[in-house]
Amino acid sequence: MVFLDAAQEKFWVHGPTLISVNGGRMYDNNSSLFVAISLDSESQILPLAFSIFPQENKENWKTFLSFVLTAGYDNDQRPGEPFLEGGPFLLSIISDRQKGLLPAINELLIVDFTIKHYYCTQHLASNVKEKFGTAIEKLFRRAYQVSTK
Repeated sequence: MVFLDAAQEKFWVHGPTLISVNGGRMYDNNSSLFVAISLDSESQILPLAFSIFPQENKENWKTFLSFVLTAGYDNDQRPGEPFLEGGPFLLSIISDRQKGLLPAINELLIVDFTIKHYYCTQHLASNVKEKFGTAIEKLFRRAYQVSTK
């Protein structure tokens, strides 16, 4: 697994609130590439980590996410925001519906982290369009942009 040193420093200095993860099959050797990205303090894409696993499954996702969330993390030098005073670090993970990812997130037990998972609306919209057509996809896109219940 690789966690880019410069990205690692930027990632922990400002305290991440969102990580996007994805996995994809590599056809040349039938393995899977896992990637994690975030945004820096200037809203620029920050590639965090990548790794190659034999397959996409819960155990491999747990290994990858544990690595991303603990590499370079120093509990004694926690950033001030968005950590809560003496409380958990709030982190959102966004993804499409990767094999084994949601069970892996639910089983992650990393000290100082409260993790919430969200699905990528772009991927959901593509699935809606494929199954129900363009008209319904447009309604779906309008619905997910509503800011109230």
